[in-house]
Amino acid sequence: MKKKLNILFFGTPKFGASQLNNIIKNTKHKIIAVVTKKKKNKIQNPVELIARKKKIPIFKPNSIKKLEKLKNKFKNLNIDIILVIAYGFKLPQNIIDIPKLGCFNLHASLLPRWRGSSPIQRAILFGDKYSGITFIKINKFIDAGNIIYQKKCIIKKNFNYKKLYKKIKKISTIKLPIILNKIKQKIYIETKQNTKNITYAFKIKKKEGLINWKKDTAIDIDRKIKAFYVWPKTYFYYKKHIIFIWSIKIKNIQNNHNYKPGQILKYNKKGLIIFTKKSSIIKIKKIQLNNHKKMKTSELVNSKPFLFKKGEIL
Repeated sequence: MKKKLNILFFGTPKFGASQLNNIIKNTKHKIIAVVTKKKKNKIQNPVELIARKKKIPIFKPNSIKKLEKLKNKFKNLNIDIILVIAYGFKLPQNIIDIPKLGCFNLHASLLPRWRGSSPIQRAILFGDKYSGITFIKINKFIDAGNIIYQKKCIIKKNFNYKKLYKKIKKISTIKLPIILNKIKQKIYIETKQNTKNITYAFKIKKKEGLINWKKDTAIDIDRKIKAFYVWPKTYFYYKKHIIFIWSIKIKNIQNNHNYKPGQILKYNKKGLIIFTKKSSIIKIKKIQLNNHKKMKTSELVNSKPFLFKKGEIL
């Protein structure tokens, strides 16, 4: 039995970088090369930074066609497995076929739920109770391969993107070396994904962070704040300002007194309180004006006491 795997690693953002670092530090397996996406303005991405520091060969094809043309170079690398963690391109079949033991992916969701590029954000945005990680054996479709391992975790009520990401990263760091050894020993079991339960985590767009006071409930707004905590953040436009909301408290009321969604009920040292759909109100606890620091709403009242007016509709 081989003592170590020769791994061709595909990844780009910090989640991929964290697990590349995990393999280097906590296993005896060898990263023989890294494939990553180019960033604009020649800025190095997190995976590339680690590879350069460790003097690992780097490939940066900027299209699937250019990736396909690397086939012969990869064939000469004596690859045991390809490992993909948050790469960014779909792998072509001529690349999938190269490694001796197969091509594998670590994905930050409980597949087949949330296939795609933003599984952590979508899980929070849709109020999922659970998230986790899934290892699959890659086929020609995106995130559709047979499952070889899953680990579930609870999404706690206070979890925003940063907290859930940290939890998933911790699970991945513990389990990745174990799964790599199972692949090396060929002692894993493949299970087909249930095609009835597929959902897609489409790429996040900036406009998704915008609050629509006519449509968004208090729960919708709270989930947006948590899901889009890092980017694009949750915001609304008011007068000449972009207002970012960082945390709220939700309260249901029995009599809405004919309030309209988006109507300001209070703006004083106790907070900015706004009526939302389904007879709920939100009390904004932490807020930020564009090009200003985050602050408690009481601090905003002190600095701009006439910014909002009671009765106005946003």
